[in-house]
Amino acid sequence: MASNKTQEQKPQHSHGQRYLNGALSGFVEVTLTHWVDVLKTRLQAEKETTKGINVRNLSQRIWAQEGFKGFYKGYVSRMFGIGPMRATFWGTMDTMNHFLHDSHLSVIQKLLLAGVVGGAAQSVVDTPIEIAKTALITGSKKPVGELVGDAVKFRGGAATFSRNMIFAAVMNVGINYDRKPDASPVETMIRAGLSGVFAATITQPLDYVKTKQQQSGAEFYKINFIRLLVDTGRKSVPLLFTGLISRATLSIATMSVSGTVFKILNKLQHKEHPK
Repeated sequence: MASNKTQEQKPQHSHGQRYLNGALSGFVEVTLTHWVDVLKTRLQAEKETTKGINVRNLSQRIWAQEGFKGFYKGYVSRMFGIGPMRATFWGTMDTMNHFLHDSHLSVIQKLLLAGVVGGAAQSVVDTPIEIAKTALITGSKKPVGELVGDAVKFRGGAATFSRNMIFAAVMNVGINYDRKPDASPVETMIRAGLSGVFAATITQPLDYVKTKQQQSGAEFYKINFIRLLVDTGRKSVPLLFTGLISRATLSIATMSVSGTVFKILNKLQHKEHPK
């Protein structure tokens, strides 16, 4: 018997349109929220080297030393990357939701599996972009060739893949479980924002380890990410949650913006091209 808790009515628009909608949602997202990502990344990078650092004094320092443009350092590389990244994230996840729609799995299993696949696909695009972004935000002096080499080697890739797969699975369940096809944009925004906060919280230790491994000049990438995670936790559990507030804020902003834009575009195109 069909469940009334299906993730949505089976989508009618093309697979290609899903990926395009994902890219467009990403462009809106990064333009509105990149400054939060800058604060989160620099907090994590400087936590152990700058005494008493917090969001307030970091923001004041960036403004005094670099002005407004300091909050958008790394924006260009992020903008070039966000299109394919969000296209892959939302497009793959939505395509998997469509593909699994009539399978024998439970609704939760379908959503979790689609999220894991979407997160893994995103990580292929995301890892090199994260390496470049982290290097730029943390003031890397490395030559471009070395940065490209780090990206090709997928430095911090295992932590990034693990973080993204868990994050995407949580997001897919939070946004789509028991969601009616005619749900309003406000409901979608609330679902996406709350799911983003929860997903950010449970994956924050992986995000911390990822940043440490990708940080320019650091040697942490030579250590297995699980070992680094355990060793850091033994040293200080709170250290693993450095940047959680800014990352949770970032997740609320990015997921509510891109998730809502993605759903609105899908709905508009479904109305324009009914089957």
